[in-house]
Amino acid sequence: MPALQYVYFILIGLTAGVLSGMFGLGGGLIMVPAMGFMGMSFKAATGTSLAAQLLPFAILGVVEYYKNGDVNVQGALILVCDQPYITVDLINQLIRVQKKSGKPIAASAYENIAGTPAIFHQSFFTELTSLQGDKGAGKILKQVPDSIATVDFPLGSFDIDTQEDYDNWKANLIPHKAGENEEM
Repeated sequence: MPALQYVYFILIGLTAGVLSGMFGLGGGLIMVPAMGFMGMSFKAATGTSLAAQLLPFAILGVVEYYKNGDVNVQGALILVCDQPYITVDLINQLIRVQKKSGKPIAASAYENIAGTPAIFHQSFFTELTSLQGDKGAGKILKQVPDSIATVDFPLGSFDIDTQEDYDNWKANLIPHKAGENEEM
C-alpha cells in the first residue's frame, strides 16, 4: 500500500472520530464511503469500519468489567498466528481433552513437546502474565508436564516466521484433512 494511502486512512479515522464525538456521526456515514472512494470494496470497508469501532470498545468494556470482578474467566487459549495448520477442530479437541482429563492445561503435541495452541486454566494466570521474552507459554509447559493433557498436532511444528518460510509453505502446501488431529 502506498504511503499516501496510510495518510488518507489516518485522516479518515481522525475525521470520523471528531465528527463522532461532536455530532454522533462516524463509521457508517464517513468511514465506509471514504474507504470505498480509496478503492476498497464495500464489504472490506464495512468490515474495517466495524473492526475499528467495535473491537476497541468491546476490549475496553471487557477489561473494565474484569477489573470490577464482573467477568468470570475460566481459562485462556494461547494461540499464535504463525502456525497455518491450526483448525477449529484442533481447538475443539483441546477443549474436549481438557474437560475429559481434568488437567489444568491442554496443549498441542508435536516433535515430542507440548506446545501451542494450548488452553490454560485460570490457576495459571499469574504465571502467564509474568512471562517475558519470546519463549512465551512454552516455558510453563516445560515446567509442569504432569499437568498437561495433549492433542496430537503433527503439523504444529511448522510455523511461518520469514518470507522464505511463507514461500516454502506456499510452494509445498500440505493439504489439511478434517479430523487429522487426534486426542492423546
